[in-house]
Amino acid sequence: MESIIKKLYYGSLNPDEWIIKKEPEYQKLNEQIVILLDKLKQLTNQEIFENISELMEITTETNSLETAHSFSFGFKYGAIMMMEILKNEKE
Repeated sequence: MESIIKKLYYGSLNPDEWIIKKEPEYQKLNEQIVILLDKLKQLTNQEIFENISELMEITTETNSLETAHSFSFGFKYGAIMMMEILKNEKE
């Protein structure tokens, strides 16, 4: 197994690609979104559908920012906990 440091160095460490997208539940929800979008496209005029699509894109961007910040927060606190554990071992 390649070390995480090498993956980070070579730019192949992309946790957002393997955290959830391969989960069957995630894929099922994505399929439901596509089905509902197709129904909305058929039921509404083009302007309303474009506004709904834009709203979804903005929501996706917001969720991505929130996820990135949560990841960063969790990583930082994990590192702080490790430092505290190692500090307590030396005492």
